Amino acid sequence: MVHKVMLSPDGPKVSEIVYGTWRLLEGDPSPTTDALIERFEWCEELGLSTLDTAEIYGSYQVEAAIGEVFKARPSWRDSFEIITKCGIDVPSEEKGDASIAHYNATAANLRLCAEKSLKLLHTDHLDVLLVHRPDWLTSADETASAIENSSTTVWSCMWAFRIIPATSGTAQFPAGSSGGDQPGGGQPSPYGCVG
Repeated sequence: MVHKVMLSPDGPKVSEIVYGTWRLLEGDPSPTTDALIERFEWCEELGLSTLDTAEIYGSYQVEAAIGEVFKARPSWRDSFEIITKCGIDVPSEEKGDASIAHYNATAANLRLCAEKSLKLLHTDHLDVLLVHRPDWLTSADETASAIENSSTTVWSCMWAFRIIPATSGTAQFPAGSSGGDQPGGGQPSPYGCVG
């Protein structure tokens, strides 16, 4: 049985092994909702209670597929933790305003993506919302304002990337953020937790 650990001092509690869903819909044909229910039953039996997904996975289709599982088995939402990611826009039907692939960690986009994820996943909350990749064109203050200016909190914890320039080993962080002296760029670090 897989044990649970605290992701941060304030939570959430997640399984030590996470079920990744990047290629969840691969296959010919793609798995049906019933086939996905069987996979999730297996996860539940093993104690794999944490699902890692992202808005972009499966050409923007994986969150909806997971949502169909929760729609068919609503009680499971309390049994699984959802970690999802956003902030990558690729030209597609889902991202009609994206003319080229780019990162978008603006506060407005993060809130929009979170609301979309809630709808697709058939849930009222996200356990963790991650910024998928560093967005070099959006300031950390702008990304952080997604937390600070949110009228309703739909995620219990939001993480962003700590950016440390490789040349100097130091970084500038906005007041109140999680600064630090760990070497390397793009290491995930709690930017802020909302709980």
